[in-house]
Amino acid sequence: MLMFNKAMYIFAGLIAGEITGGAVFNLLPMDPSSAGGRDGRLMLMGFCAVIGAVAMYTMGERVWMLATAVVGSWYATLSFVEIVLVPGDTRYEDFIRHGPNLALAVDHPYTTLAETLTNPFLRGPLCLFVLLAVVGVQTQKTLWASSRKRSVTGKGQGQGKHAQKPASTGAQAAVMI
Repeated sequence: MLMFNKAMYIFAGLIAGEITGGAVFNLLPMDPSSAGGRDGRLMLMGFCAVIGAVAMYTMGERVWMLATAVVGSWYATLSFVEIVLVPGDTRYEDFIRHGPNLALAVDHPYTTLAETLTNPFLRGPLCLFVLLAVVGVQTQKTLWASSRKRSVTGKGQGQGKHAQKPASTGAQAAVMI
């Protein structure tokens, strides 16, 4: 099972690295239609894919826990805002419509941060998102540690309270009667 997990993590790292390489290339001031631009894009995507695969191979479990906690908390928060808060106050739609403007965030990071933190209709759901993400990561770490502890003891074969009793033979059963 461990090899299947590692292979899955390597594959996910390759895909994520390729997507990241393409996104980073789009941020660079290069002409993608030129021959050098196409080669540069492919080299960057390949480099990021290899880096992603190595990172996922070495830290796959922890990255997977973090990614699932963040994505799960994002969708839980978004659903909560859409289902519960927006019908009560339409100003919470700011959270749904708010998207990151990368150019503005890079040029004026303090302005972007101040805008986000001073708007209570963005700040409240963002605090819920961070809280759910932290709780999700901690819960997954606890469950992962307990499953690792169980697998080390041999799934009930150890000397603890879950140790299996030896099976009685037919002769021992006859003596007991």
